[in-house]
Amino acid sequence: MKLKLINILNESKEPVKISRFEERSLYYMCSEKVNPTLNKEVYDFLVHKLFLKEDDEIVKIMKLYYYNFPYDVIMSDECEEIEKSFYLPLDVNYRNEQLALSQWLGINPYLISSVATPSNGDLGEYEDDLDEHTYKVGTADDSRYAARKTINYIIETEGYSYFDSDWISSYVSIVDESAEYDAEQRGKEESKGMTDDSLRNDVDWDAEYDDLKEYKEGEEEELTYRVNKVKKIKFKLENLDKEKKIIEREIETLGFSLDYDVDDDYSNDYGIDISEMTNTLNELETTIYEYNYYIDDTELEIGKIKQNIDDILDEMSEFEGVKLLERWMENFIETVVQEYSDNPMDYVHDSGMYVEEAELEGLIEVDEGSLINDYIYDLGNVFSDYDGVQNITLFNGINYYIFRTH
Repeated sequence: MKLKLINILNESKEPVKISRFEERSLYYMCSEKVNPTLNKEVYDFLVHKLFLKEDDEIVKIMKLYYYNFPYDVIMSDECEEIEKSFYLPLDVNYRNEQLALSQWLGINPYLISSVATPSNGDLGEYEDDLDEHTYKVGTADDSRYAARKTINYIIETEGYSYFDSDWISSYVSIVDESAEYDAEQRGKEESKGMTDDSLRNDVDWDAEYDDLKEYKEGEEEELTYRVNKVKKIKFKLENLDKEKKIIEREIETLGFSLDYDVDDDYSNDYGIDISEMTNTLNELETTIYEYNYYIDDTELEIGKIKQNIDDILDEMSEFEGVKLLERWMENFIETVVQEYSDNPMDYVHDSGMYVEEAELEGLIEVDEGSLINDYIYDLGNVFSDYDGVQNITLFNGINYYIFRTH
């Protein structure tokens, strides 16, 4: 049975004078066997049977009935044996929480019963006897202390699974070392049987690799063209060198045969031949010089092309074989760890553990302090099982928080 939240400070009785109507009402309720310990039953009788409307009058009769008409006497049909001298307790105190609730509900505090008294940091719980709604009530400090105690107890007994998975994810962070290790193990399993083509395609590296391959092929074609061009020029140079030597010998031979002291037709013809061959020789030497310059310049370009091809091959090697697998694994680990970091609860689910188990295993860390602080920021989340709402009423200069629980 619920207890009236009334502390009787002085057991002495105070005689009360009542009107004839009040007296008749009391004995009428007794004859109808109305239970004095059930406020709602008494209140409804006074309102619906006796048509009373004033709360002060109703509460006065309810108190008189409760304190002067014992339940066993009523049930024994001995109402006439009850003396017609009525009393009420001399001094009655209500808890501030009860008074604050009565103010907020707009009813007399006598109509509020205690379901659970405040103790050990827990809020007291009270019931509106008329509507049979229950409420927890406390000051801001008491409510927050009780909320923190409640959430700590929930975490200890039920674990983090009590909270919404999406909500709690904001307070969960992965442990990088553990996540990297798990990602590496996953990567080893997934990469089994994958070819270079499938590895490159998996991380969209195939286009980059194909571009390098195409670039290399283009450079190889250019290299082949320039090497062949040099070969042809060198072949021409060999022929030009031979021609040059022949002309040089002929000029030398004609020079020995020419008598510079004799002016005749024979000597003049030799002079003309030597002059023409000298011009031809000069032209050959100019062509040979240009060819050699071209060869030197082209061979420098060939060296650059060869170096460029080597560099391309080095780049391509990053997309082939062991290096490709290593780079793919690094990318896979980085991607998976980032996914886990963005969605730590997925990491927990993939581990097959509960949040608290994953925390104990060192897979994740939970910012429990921030979680609790944020959760109890709206105290209705903690205490108001009925609608999740926290209500505030100012009583005697102090804010009291009221939470409907049923």
